[in-house]
Amino acid sequence: AERVAAVVTLLARERPAAVLCPHAHDGHAAHIGTHALVTEAFAALAAQPTDAAAPTPAPVLVETEFWLAMETPNLLVECPDDDLADLL
Repeated sequence: AERVAAVVTLLARERPAAVLCPHAHDGHAAHIGTHALVTEAFAALAAQPTDAAAPTPAPVLVETEFWLAMETPNLLVECPDDDLADLL
């Protein structure tokens, strides 16, 4: 709950247009945990009251894959070779 609250605070402060996180069945425990953390934070953020005069659009959640492929991917994003090398 403490980490979810920290992510909610971060999202509310930074107001990103999109958030990228691993998909739920990535096959790596830390990635699956990150997915759970982010989706819980999104749910908590959505449950907060909003300012009707100045609503803040919710960020788009973009799921990524690394260890295991997604069942129904719908976006391919290229990354530079040096970034890919760092990830690997």
